[in-house]
Amino acid sequence: MASRDFYDFDAKYSEEAQSTLIIPARLPEELAKEITECAVAAYKCIDCTGLS
Repeated sequence: MASRDFYDFDAKYSEEAQSTLIIPARLPEELAKEITECAVAAYKCIDCTGLS
C-alpha cells in the first residue's frame, strides 16, 4: 500500500516511506482465479515455455 498519491522511487526507497508490501495481494478468490486464467491464456497465446 503506497503511503503517497503516487508510488515513485522515494515512496519505495526513502527512509521516510511508509509503504507496505502485501504479498500475495488480498483479492477475492473469484478475481484471483480470473487473473490466473488470463495469465495462462496470455502465456499460451505468445507461445511461452518454461518459467517466463
